[in-house]
Amino acid sequence: MKALVVYDSKHGNTEKSAQAIGEATGGQVLRVGEVNPADLKGFELVIVGSPTHGGFPTPEVDDLLKAAPALEGVKIAAFDTRTKRTIFGYAAPRIARGLERKGGSLVVPPEGFLVLGMQGPLKDGETERAEGWAKGIVSLEDGTLIADLEKQIPKLMEGAKVPGLSIAIIKDAKLLWRRGFGVKDSASQEPVDNDTVFEPASVSKTVFAYATMKLCEKGAIGLDTPLIKYTSERFLEGDPRLELITARHVLSHTSGFQNWRSEEEPLKIHFTPGEKWSYSGEGYSYLQSVVTHLTGQVNPKDCEPYEAGLKVCATDIDSYMKANLLVPFGMAFSAYVWNDTLTNYAAPHDAEGKPSAKRKPKATDAARYAAAGGLQTTPTDYARFLIEVINPKASDAFRLNKDSLEEMLRPQVKISDSISQALGWKIRHTEKGDYIIHGGGNPGFAAFVAASVERQCGLVIMTNGDNGYLVIDKLLLGEIMHRFLGAKMPYPRG
Repeated sequence: MKALVVYDSKHGNTEKSAQAIGEATGGQVLRVGEVNPADLKGFELVIVGSPTHGGFPTPEVDDLLKAAPALEGVKIAAFDTRTKRTIFGYAAPRIARGLERKGGSLVVPPEGFLVLGMQGPLKDGETERAEGWAKGIVSLEDGTLIADLEKQIPKLMEGAKVPGLSIAIIKDAKLLWRRGFGVKDSASQEPVDNDTVFEPASVSKTVFAYATMKLCEKGAIGLDTPLIKYTSERFLEGDPRLELITARHVLSHTSGFQNWRSEEEPLKIHFTPGEKWSYSGEGYSYLQSVVTHLTGQVNPKDCEPYEAGLKVCATDIDSYMKANLLVPFGMAFSAYVWNDTLTNYAAPHDAEGKPSAKRKPKATDAARYAAAGGLQTTPTDYARFLIEVINPKASDAFRLNKDSLEEMLRPQVKISDSISQALGWKIRHTEKGDYIIHGGGNPGFAAFVAASVERQCGLVIMTNGDNGYLVIDKLLLGEIMHRFLGAKMPYPRG
């Protein structure tokens, strides 16, 4: 929640209260003279405080209230510092009325914190009470969010014929809430729980991009070095432009490859690498093969045919990703090759909600699809990864340093007026700031993730139905998620 605490202070008492409130809400704290009234509209919660002078706020606070813009959609609260007895009333109720006249929505009654004498200091325990009052505002907001989602999600699932959904909510770079809805399999009616494994499909690209950026950071691969220099095997014959494709091109979907090859559309490079954006799973498959050549092994005795007769042999990419990302990040229920830890899985369902057999990926499947869409995971596991992206721990053998992380999240190419492509991530630009996002869809599954580095918040949604994107779309465009994220964003397609 993006919060602002504005205060005036004559003897330091209101300032101390404001600082305690700001710490509890995670909000920005500014003296009234430092605030441009027009900026109040840019916050989800505005808390204004003043000393009480003859029952009124200070003239500076009063001027702010008069100059404030329309505050529809903004939550408001008011506080003051005061002596215990007065015949004139207190500043906080007048501040609250002033904010309400501008259209703000009062979330808690106005509050006052007691000072000793005319100049203070604050009475013992009042700073702690200010902190507790602010925490109550945050708790109230969290409880409302969860209650609203618990009412809305089942209705959306029923309307779209989506059997199961699992969600994780991140606030202040911590896992605030997680919950499973519906069933893993409409035939067995087993309920979805917090550890149910889904297919996030193309959301997998964000995880592989992170691992690739770590290899770049270590010098094992150059972000702007042609990939052909790292392997003698050619991903495509007969086109010299293959020698131009770099990891940056792949991660930013500017390699020139189509999404996936087929008998009708054999693999080809459709434009000069780096020239424009075109979403490509084949690019990720190419980069994965190079990473395996540098770090892993191929088993030539275990091979199978894939699209357009492509021969793919098993690799150890599952072990590599576990050792270098999944395990260090605490993703215990995540993998690329089927194993005993994935038995609590969601089955795929068609648009009518009818189940089909769960695909259990083999080593050859991982060799072909791991980077582009082969991750098996839970929203809780993925949330752990997402928190590392928006609020990273210190760089180590597995975690990116500051420069690498910033480069990964830097817009590389414009897709539309509101969306840019970063390395592995899309960036949605909104009036309330930038959000890193990615969607994914495999037959019977749909998923979406979004997060704000600035706000330190995010969400992870995974469903086991072809119509899952309809549920996700309505959630993303609805008032509940708008209130939490600070912006509306439609489900990204492509």
